[in-house]
Amino acid sequence: MKYETFQDPYLYKDSSGVLINKLNIKNAEELELAEQAIVSRRMSIIDDYPKGDYSFKHYRKIHKYLFTEIYDWAGEVRQVTTQKGSTIFAHPMYIESAYNDLYKQMKKDNFLKNIKVEDLYKSLAFYHGEINIIHPFREGNGRTTRAFLTLMALEAHNIKLDYLNTTKVEMVKAAINSSGMDYDYMEYLYKKYIIIL
Repeated sequence: MKYETFQDPYLYKDSSGVLINKLNIKNAEELELAEQAIVSRRMSIIDDYPKGDYSFKHYRKIHKYLFTEIYDWAGEVRQVTTQKGSTIFAHPMYIESAYNDLYKQMKKDNFLKNIKVEDLYKSLAFYHGEINIIHPFREGNGRTTRAFLTLMALEAHNIKLDYLNTTKVEMVKAAINSSGMDYDYMEYLYKKYIIIL
């Protein structure tokens, strides 16, 4: 599903909805394939993920790590309003404060360490849904969130999250539902993702 934005400075003016990129690719399908290859490789090397305290600065570092080969603005907060279908994401002005509000809950949970393993899927689903509706970046929000939560689960409980055990259609459905504070489907997916090492 395409993002809807208005007067988007992130797009090439001479192409149809293609993000300005370091590879100078002006075809949407080609960019998607190149992005997928680069980001998938980086996501697969968890040991290289930026370590930190799960703050907004840390979250942005993970996005920069994943997308730095593709976009000049990797790790930078988007400056345009965006939506997917009827789901409207946080206004740029409120992105950081919305994340910081969520961060208070993360700290309360001691970044998942205070959550029992058998209940972990609930917290992961909640955090995924809430970060998704904040949507800090122009592109790459879902992958950054998955990398972020993968690192958190691994450090908290030595648990791996296997996101290959799902489809894009399922993830979109879970994201849409959770934008309305219905986390049931996202919880169902996270039960499948969790692998105890």
